[in-house]
Amino acid sequence: MTRDQIPTRAMPTHFDLIITADYPNRTAEFRLLDGHGSQIVYRQTDFKTIAASHLQGLFDLRNYLRNYVDEGNEAAAVAGTIQKALAIRKPLLN
Repeated sequence: MTRDQIPTRAMPTHFDLIITADYPNRTAEFRLLDGHGSQIVYRQTDFKTIAASHLQGLFDLRNYLRNYVDEGNEAAAVAGTIQKALAIRKPLLN
């Protein structure tokens, strides 16, 4: 079977992102669910291991971008900053 013959499914249009924070431990769990409630991606993040400058990028993006990103490149910088901070090594969806 060639790649062109592999059956494909339509990409869902509805997703839920569930975030469970553990404030005392400074951790959070991220779960991405499809429209049927099936888990697609799970990630636990320990915020203690993220540099303060990256935390600013996560939680105060507007001011972070003003300091570090050339005007007009904000959208790409937002995605890149979040991806790096959460250590996502591949796209959430293929």
